Amino acid sequence: MKTQVQKYLEQLDSLSSSVEQAKIKASVINAEENKLGWVTTDFKQITVIEDKIEPFRELWTTSLTFRTEYNNWTRSPIFNLERQTVEKNHQVSGKKNPNRRSARPATNQPTLGSLRSRRTCSRLCSG
Repeated sequence: MKTQVQKYLEQLDSLSSSVEQAKIKASVINAEENKLGWVTTDFKQITVIEDKIEPFRELWTTSLTFRTEYNNWTRSPIFNLERQTVEKNHQVSGKKNPNRRSARPATNQPTLGSLRSRRTCSRLCSG
C-alpha cells in the first residue's frame, strides 16, 4: 500500500514530466519563430513553475527517506549502519536553500532550544 508521501511524489513526478514536455514544446516553438524571423516568445513561466516545484520535491523526498530509514537508525546496532548511505541521506536532507529565510530570530536573544541545551549542559557538567 502506498503512503500519502509516495502519492505526493508520484504527483510531483507527473507534474515534472508535464513541465519537461512544455519546455520541449517551447523550444520547438522558439526554433520555428526563429526560422520565420519572428520575435521569440518568452516562456519564463515554465522555469518559474519548475523552481516552485523543487522545494516540494525536496520536502517529500526527505520525508520518505526519513520514514524508510527511521527504524534502521533507531533500532539497529550502530555498526550495522552504512556510513556512505547515512552521509548521502544527510547531505540531501541538510541541503540549504539559498532563497529560504532563516527561521531563527534576527536578534541576539537566545532561543528556547539554546536555553534548554545550556541548562542540560550545566546539569551534566556540574554533576
